[in-house]
Amino acid sequence: MARILKALRGVPVMAVAVAALLLAVAGVVMATNSSSPPLKVCVPAKESKPLVTPRPGNPISCKTGYAIEELGREGPEGKPGTEGRQGPEGKPGAEGKQGPEGKPAPSILASGASESGVFAMHGGGSSIVLTEGITFRIPLAAALPASQVIFTQLGRPVTNCPGPGLAGKGYLCIYYAVRTLVGNERTLNVEGIPPTEGAGKLGFTLEVSCAAEPSAYEGTYTVTGA
Repeated sequence: MARILKALRGVPVMAVAVAALLLAVAGVVMATNSSSPPLKVCVPAKESKPLVTPRPGNPISCKTGYAIEELGREGPEGKPGTEGRQGPEGKPGAEGKQGPEGKPAPSILASGASESGVFAMHGGGSSIVLTEGITFRIPLAAALPASQVIFTQLGRPVTNCPGPGLAGKGYLCIYYAVRTLVGNERTLNVEGIPPTEGAGKLGFTLEVSCAAEPSAYEGTYTVTGA
């Protein structure tokens, strides 16, 4: 484009106007139809000479002293600009509404509600008794007699103790998974004097007698409110 403007110096006003109109039309054509081939003209090497159209042929050409220029030809892509500065930090959002007050933790295990846990005891030697104290996370409404404490092997469901995590209302189920070289087992309510068999409101003590060494007694328990 600079060569075209330079070539127009000294050209009569009418010729300059025609050339300007030609350039404007070429720009409109290229802007409205980017798929159209660029418009080509012959630009003189010397100033004060008019623009002329190229001579037909394949390829088209210009007479001596002229060079072909494309009007509306897209230039090379410019370099990316510098990264802009980081904007100011946004203002903090409005404080959310306070949620509803949570329910208090139950102080007594509700009727039909259950809680479970695990136990593991290891030891050895005859005349040795393995013991483990277990505390209920939620106390019972009343202590349980020995008749409502059931021992059963894991995988062998019985009445009121159908499987781990389950127990009938008012029952404590002891599900043992490992029972190695042990004798009799029982639970004690140690909340009174003297202790009695069963379970207290706060928990129980699990006792297992050893028959030989090494002894092991492991499993889970579940208690359900009466």
